[in-house]
Amino acid sequence: MSNHHLSPESNAGLSSATAPLSVEGQLIGKILVVWAAAYGVDESGIEQPENSNLDVQKRRTRIKGMIEEVMRLIDNLSLLRRPSWDGVRCLLLTLPLTEGEIASAAM
Repeated sequence: MSNHHLSPESNAGLSSATAPLSVEGQLIGKILVVWAAAYGVDESGIEQPENSNLDVQKRRTRIKGMIEEVMRLIDNLSLLRRPSWDGVRCLLLTLPLTEGEIASAAM
């Protein structure tokens, strides 16, 4: 898989090389990074203060891009067409992150 569509927020692209985790396991790791960012924790584990509405808006915009990337990876990996336990875990971890987007798209 080429890494040309990955955003800078992701620490590394998903690798098919000899990694200790499956591709789905690596995706679970990325989803956990999105969850941490959603709660205001950066890549190094430091909590980022929310001093203004602008800070919250910036974080939401960043999270939206990260969620879009995860959704593209879910589609590229065909998780819905080739079910596995780790694939189901990915989908279940992603669903709550997308609920706000689904609600705003329906309006």
